[in-house]
Amino acid sequence: MEMTWTMRFRIVGVLLTGIFLLGILAGPVVRPADPGSAITLYQASIKPLAIASCFSMAFVSGLLAFFVAWPFGRELAPLAAPAGLAYWACSSGNMFSLIILNSGFAERQTLYSALKWEGLFWLAVIACGWLGSIVAARIFKAKPVNIPGFSQEKQGSVNLLSIISGIAVSVVIGNFAINALAQDVKIFDSKLGSVIGQPGTAQIAFAVIVSFGLAAFCAKFFLEVGHIYPVIAAAILIFFVFSWYSGNTETLKYMSESKANAFFPRATCSLLPLQILAFAPLGAVAGYWLAVKTQYHRQNPS
Repeated sequence: MEMTWTMRFRIVGVLLTGIFLLGILAGPVVRPADPGSAITLYQASIKPLAIASCFSMAFVSGLLAFFVAWPFGRELAPLAAPAGLAYWACSSGNMFSLIILNSGFAERQTLYSALKWEGLFWLAVIACGWLGSIVAARIFKAKPVNIPGFSQEKQGSVNLLSIISGIAVSVVIGNFAINALAQDVKIFDSKLGSVIGQPGTAQIAFAVIVSFGLAAFCAKFFLEVGHIYPVIAAAILIFFVFSWYSGNTETLKYMSESKANAFFPRATCSLLPLQILAFAPLGAVAGYWLAVKTQYHRQNPS
């Protein structure tokens, strides 16, 4: 259960595969004309042909990453597509760059109402990468890794209640942890208590990875569900947070009329859907395997 150098090289190889195939090769078709603008579907910033390219390159990256990580392709290849998205997220504009162009109350309401659905698109890109690894595993009839002394989950053994509970717990943990960790300048506000400035990309990456790492750890350790469910929870979190903000007209109007564009009522309102869905899978996979390792050492203390 210890992390060997060979395993580290496999992980790095998978990440580089996703970064090169999806992040670099497909990057030009999704990037806006202005390098400082955010990568988003809003107002058709990403064209239909670019969307097809995202799906196809994500699939290919998952497929090839399976061979890069052999014989642990099933376990590691799903990291490829999120790595490509993370490459985009690190070089993309942020929510502030969108708010500048949509600073009025009505414009912000329209923006957040549209962005609440965008998490589903990035989730679909991740799913294409995962599908690529599944196809490769089916072709070569690869089986899950056997961990000595650890009882493997049987396919279909996780019940619906555990899945729903795992998603719900992940949404709650992700929400609270991101708001606690994605920090920037915080200013006291007599009406809202405080408002927070736009966090930097590195701070966002740290917050999302740790938050969904914790969520996946709890989901696996206590509910025995896989890391895919915390990733699904990330898209659900975007939907709920952005629905709340776009529907809370009093708060949204107050922010648009009295606060600078770089400030938000909650940290979760300052993150792009791309940023959340890019980093959440990386944290979820790490948290899942940390839970597996913890369970293993509890069952095999020697």
